[in-house]
Amino acid sequence: MLDSVQKQSSPVESRERGQTAYIFALAHLLPVSQNVARKLFEVVPTLESWSSLDDQQMDSLNRIPRSAVETLQTRNWDTMIEKAFEMLDLHRSRGIQVISIRNNSYPPLLRLIDDPPLILFVKGNMRACADLPGVAIVGTRNVTPSGEKVATKIAAYFSEKGFSIISGLAKGIDTAAHRGAVQVSMPTVA
Repeated sequence: MLDSVQKQSSPVESRERGQTAYIFALAHLLPVSQNVARKLFEVVPTLESWSSLDDQQMDSLNRIPRSAVETLQTRNWDTMIEKAFEMLDLHRSRGIQVISIRNNSYPPLLRLIDDPPLILFVKGNMRACADLPGVAIVGTRNVTPSGEKVATKIAAYFSEKGFSIISGLAKGIDTAAHRGAVQVSMPTVA
């Protein structure tokens, strides 16, 4: 199933790419919430494991809304994985890294929160997350002029103190945070 879609690469790269495609499909292609996707992933961590669920996994699935489980069981996974590979390639072509929770590049501290995202979309200097302490700055998209000024100043301040600035790609506070880091020539990650 996965072999027909994957490009030439090492077996490890192919396996990791296939795992990322499965997690991407769970998190972004199925009509389920992120919370349900995360629970499904905890019970069924690989596409291959769907064909060999044990009693404990079946019991765990019974605690997930039945409609979500039925959605998963009735999907054409070959088509879903192909679509996931297309989306992963599209993101890569735009300079966006897609990192699954299973990838070694996934920030270790992020894994520790109660509801870590299954997939991260990263644009920027990912090494800044590993090499420097980080400060996340997030906020509203509908920012006031003073809020934008404060976010830019806070980001510049922490950047000058050696912190990488981590924020989203949305307009508003996120943009102001990146601007503050760039103004003082320091790394920023979205």
